[in-house]
Amino acid sequence: MTKRSDTADRREPTTGHGQLDQSHARERDLATRYQYICRHMNVTQALSRLDRIDNAGFQGVLAQLADIGVIIGADAVLPEDLAQRQDRFGLTLVLAGAAPLIWLNLFKHDSASALADTLIHEAVHSTVRILGRLSRTPEPDEAIASYGEEVVALAGANLILRKIAFPAHHEIAQNTITLARCRSVLHQLGCSEQFLRDRLAEAELAANFFTDFGINVAHPTLEDIQSRSDRN
Repeated sequence: MTKRSDTADRREPTTGHGQLDQSHARERDLATRYQYICRHMNVTQALSRLDRIDNAGFQGVLAQLADIGVIIGADAVLPEDLAQRQDRFGLTLVLAGAAPLIWLNLFKHDSASALADTLIHEAVHSTVRILGRLSRTPEPDEAIASYGEEVVALAGANLILRKIAFPAHHEIAQNTITLARCRSVLHQLGCSEQFLRDRLAEAELAANFFTDFGINVAHPTLEDIQSRSDRN
């Protein structure tokens, strides 16, 4: 059997009637879910809770999200008892023709550091299109793309939390453990070390996007970071 490249595995297939039908169905499902969440979530409640986090770097991340038109909302999507039982702490949806959307499950967060970690994790996901990484956020059934994007978000969140000196030591440690698990799964799925290095390069690109916006210097491109990673 011919082994596809990592890049092909990670992106939506574009050939074959069956693959195109699956892609169109997935886009319709994503659009339906996006519209439902957008209609039902509480934007004011989410921003009010986030605005109370007084770390300056974190507020810079929020400002950057506002600048790129990301919608942030919370909790009215699910009743409290169901939200409490959910494994998910946050959700990001990016699809063609719509603003990136972040939903936060506020009922699952018992500290500012936990909420900051979730928001920053989802913020990294929200950059898939604007940074040219993917056209939309991948779905769980797209295993390689989905786990690869989790590597980007986990590593990117840790880079950002450290850069803004946010006291989220427990969250950074948990992210590191989860990151190792994702990398192990990707190895089991046949991904190469180069594939993982490329995802870590994307994490660095996203971290720079959220932490270096106040500095008037040219940001490195993804190709610059990947090239540096290859040399190392």
